Amino acid sequence: MIAGLGEVGSPETVADHVASMYNLVPPIDVMALAWRLGLSVNYISHHTDGFLVGGKHVFINADTAYTRRRFTLAHEIGHYILGHQGAASGADERAANRFAARLLMPRPYLEQVLGNCELNIDLIQVVADGCQVSTAAAAIEAIDLCSLPQVLYLVREAEITYARTAPGVGAALRSLRRGASVPADSSYLASRSRAETGEAVGVEESSGWLSVGGATVQSFWRCWSSTYDYGIVVCSTRPTPSAHGQPW
Repeated sequence: MIAGLGEVGSPETVADHVASMYNLVPPIDVMALAWRLGLSVNYISHHTDGFLVGGKHVFINADTAYTRRRFTLAHEIGHYILGHQGAASGADERAANRFAARLLMPRPYLEQVLGNCELNIDLIQVVADGCQVSTAAAAIEAIDLCSLPQVLYLVREAEITYARTAPGVGAALRSLRRGASVPADSSYLASRSRAETGEAVGVEESSGWLSVGGATVQSFWRCWSSTYDYGIVVCSTRPTPSAHGQPW
């Protein structure tokens, strides 16, 4: 472990320190970083994404997509730098995920790409391509920088598996939670395809509008992995006149 670095603050702060120390810019060469830290990296077939043995030896599942392997390696580097010992707790796993996300997608880069724009699938894909991460990982980081009231949903088998809101989101859009079923008439569930290679494939965008919890939202559908077939839905409120003629 880099002496004392795991004590400087949040996982994001630690990742920022690492990026500064090693002059890292996207796309981060995460393998080179592992070597510079003195870690050995081994690719094997395994039922988990990856794990750290003996504090210095990283094992990565070679059967997952390239972007997932990159994130897993960054995650295991996070365990090492944050000083996690033995069997990782749930808190350790969340911290390593936060470290990996910030390391691979530095905040200055995201701010440069996203600015104050309304989040959409095109901007998410720019982040994913520029940082060599999955579209889902890029979407999760990007939603935090939204200056507009937007909500991100990851959908699998017509069920919401992940929900994250931007600042200032109204109660109507917050009404859908993890585990909830998406509306049956949602146009983004009308068609979907599965990738053959495990890498990102084409986007199907719904131009139709639908109503969720009283809010008018727009949805985007993304099929991005042969193993993890998710829909990425970005919901944006559109002011509509109330009975008094004011946006709700």
